[in-house]
Amino acid sequence: MGGAQQAEIVRLGAAAAGIRHDVIDLQARFFLYVVPADAEDLAAQDRPHGFENRGFDFREHRVRLGEACVALVPMPEYEIARLRTGQSISGQGQFWSAEIAAPATAQGP
Repeated sequence: MGGAQQAEIVRLGAAAAGIRHDVIDLQARFFLYVVPADAEDLAAQDRPHGFENRGFDFREHRVRLGEACVALVPMPEYEIARLRTGQSISGQGQFWSAEIAAPATAQGP
C-alpha cells in the first residue's frame, strides 16, 4: 500500500471518528491512555494519573487489515472503561485527541 493510499484510509477513519484528517501525522507518536473500569487494576505508578499509557509509533505497530492499514497495540487484561488517543507535540500540547467509551456490559439478574 502506497503512502497516498495509507493517508486516504487514515483520512476516512479520522472522519468517521470526527477527527480532521489534516491534523493526523503518521510520523508523530500517538498517545493511547487506557482507563480501567477499576482503578485498582492499574500499576502503582499509573494510579495517580488514572490511566495506563500505551503510547505507540504507528510505523512500528501498523498491520494490514483487509484494505486498511491500522495500528495493532496490545491491550491489558483488565476491563477497560474507556480509551483516549491522539497526538501531541512536545512543549505545545495535544493537537488532536478522541475518546472512546467501552460499551456497557450486560448485568445479570
